[in-house]
Amino acid sequence: LDAAAKLAFGGSSSSSSSSSQKKRGVLFSTYSTLISAFQATSSSSSSSSSGGKNVDVEGKGKKKSRLDQLVDWCGGATFQGCLVFDEAHKAKNFDASNAEKSTKMSQAVIAIQEKLPLARVVYASATGVSEISNMAYASRLGLWGPGTPFESFAVFAETMDKRGVGALEMLALELKAGGAYVSRGLSWSHCEFDHVICELGKEAVEIYDQAAVWWRALKRAFHFASNVVEKAGVVSQRRGGPEKKKKKKKSPPMVVWQRFWGTQLRFFKELQTALKVPFVVAQAKEALRRGQSVVVGLQSTGEAGLAAAMQQTNSGDAVKDLVSAAKVAAKRFVLDFFPVNEPEEEEEEEAERFGEFDEYDVSNLARVLQVENRPPPDAARVQQFEAFLEQEKDPKKKSGRRPPIPELVAAREEALRALDRIDLPPSPLDKLVDELGGTSVVAEMTGRSARIARRSAGSALRYEKRDHTDSSTGSSSE
Repeated sequence: LDAAAKLAFGGSSSSSSSSSQKKRGVLFSTYSTLISAFQATSSSSSSSSSGGKNVDVEGKGKKKSRLDQLVDWCGGATFQGCLVFDEAHKAKNFDASNAEKSTKMSQAVIAIQEKLPLARVVYASATGVSEISNMAYASRLGLWGPGTPFESFAVFAETMDKRGVGALEMLALELKAGGAYVSRGLSWSHCEFDHVICELGKEAVEIYDQAAVWWRALKRAFHFASNVVEKAGVVSQRRGGPEKKKKKKKSPPMVVWQRFWGTQLRFFKELQTALKVPFVVAQAKEALRRGQSVVVGLQSTGEAGLAAAMQQTNSGDAVKDLVSAAKVAAKRFVLDFFPVNEPEEEEEEEAERFGEFDEYDVSNLARVLQVENRPPPDAARVQQFEAFLEQEKDPKKKSGRRPPIPELVAAREEALRALDRIDLPPSPLDKLVDELGGTSVVAEMTGRSARIARRSAGSALRYEKRDHTDSSTGSSSE
């Protein structure tokens, strides 16, 4: 057994034995140690004349990192041992679009996997992927790169995002079926359980009923808006005449309804949990009075909803109240998917020339054509497609752009006002922490980066970034 923090910089081990004598062994390193570095000296450096300190005789030196030292300890690129990343979510903050903006920790985890290409890799984490962008460090899963349908992680993440929760569930099933993903629960041997029924009060029942009525009304509003948009498109086609040779772009109603039912399911799941918070708080306070310790487990932190609601709020700013993640998700769905415009029109000639490539960008156009057993495009065709995409990016140049239909804008605004009239409970995690005395007495062990909380009972609520340094990001504790 060896510890990376105890290895002398410039050497392989703190002991007298060299790394060549260590054919078998285990080296432990913290993530903080992995990203540390020192100013290495040249081969002609001397340590005897400086009381044990390395001195660069030639006056030249370069930085050497613990990561490089660990790679040397393993024996270089031929190493076929095992890398185990415990609490792997510490490396989740990698920005695929701009690696330089990523944390040093995420860059180091990806780098060591690249430097040891033959190593076996295990990612161990209870919260490894809270969202698809957190998967960048898990390059050994074989989901992107050469030999896969996705040339890079950025393409993979974008594809998964477009296809929603259903695609993520299919991804988890695929990984489990292939043996790459193992998800197990703790053993409950010798544990005792009490099943307690949470009786909802009259106020909670009324909130639930109001939410159900709102979703039914929203469904009717979507049907109404779809019919108005369809009729408006038919009228505009008749007015346009056949000489314009325009056709209406096909809308994907199935995608909209998939998002509708998915958002509704998550809404009521969040609402049901939030309505139980007062009961859980009462149970926790009773247990504390009996001298017991209380641990509350939640399936979701509501971080995405909080981030969306606090976009214009700075860390440390006072806020009026806690945020309902369920309400934020419902609002976002209505704003993103409620139809208020007539379908866009496109030139028939352009549709025939480029319609088959609408979902692809130029960078992987040739690859897509090859996958579909078609010859790669010639330079002229790629140039035409690039010009077409540039036109699509400029709203002023796009044809068929029509103003919103006032009747549908009014229907959307009324749906949002009706949602605001429902007194939905705040996110369960923030409410639990607040009701049990604030952050000064409640330890939150989650991976979220921000929250609304008060430091002590009676103090003001504030939006605050959680105190994570680069070495502890994702450590899930505070």
